[in-house]
Amino acid sequence: MSFVDVDVHAFERVRDSLQSFKGDIAGFSNSIDKKANEMVAICDKKLKLQEKYIKELEATQKNIETQLAHIEQNIKNKKTEIENTEREVSHLESQISSLESQLSSLHAQRSSIKDQSKDGEDTSRSTAAIDSMISSVKSQISKAKSQLESKRSALSHKRVELKTLYTQKSETEYQLSKIKAEVHKNKVKYDRMRSYANYVKQDVNNLKHQARSLETDSSDIATHSKSCVDQCIQYLNEYLNA
Repeated sequence: MSFVDVDVHAFERVRDSLQSFKGDIAGFSNSIDKKANEMVAICDKKLKLQEKYIKELEATQKNIETQLAHIEQNIKNKKTEIENTEREVSHLESQISSLESQLSSLHAQRSSIKDQSKDGEDTSRSTAAIDSMISSVKSQISKAKSQLESKRSALSHKRVELKTLYTQKSETEYQLSKIKAEVHKNKVKYDRMRSYANYVKQDVNNLKHQARSLETDSSDIATHSKSCVDQCIQYLNEYLNA
């Protein structure tokens, strides 16, 4: 192959390269548009996922707040129950004390009547009546003590329940504080993501505009360069065939 042939082939390869370059540039902006749109779609998808997650967190927060309100109402109700039971216990204690006082007085009366019977007086009817009253008072005392024991047991149980409710309240308040912090953190994250997404969209639009400009400019350059090369090859061929 002659030196001139090598130069001709070199020009032909340059021309082919310019044609290939022109073909690549022709689809450059479309490719950029596609990639840019994919990037924007990814940003939008991440934002929607973050929005969904925040809504889920807020729903959880609302449920915990409802639980806390329910526990606080139960605490209020339990305190009322305890206060009522304490009054019932106090009333029964006073009642028992009064009955025991009556019983002591009845025993004293009976003893006094017995002392009188030593003088020959018939007191059987009187003692029988007192014995009946003593029996009645003892029965009332027994019944009141049984009720008192039941009320004290109930009171003890209610106090344990109240303590449990306070523990539940403390745990629920802790859960609420955690979920509130999580909601706040993810809202801040969402705002930051949205700002970044806006920057990305702005940069993407600029990139798409620049890509279209580059495609136009490069295509013109490639076309012009090809014409020049073709013209040079034509001149060269004419010279070689002369």
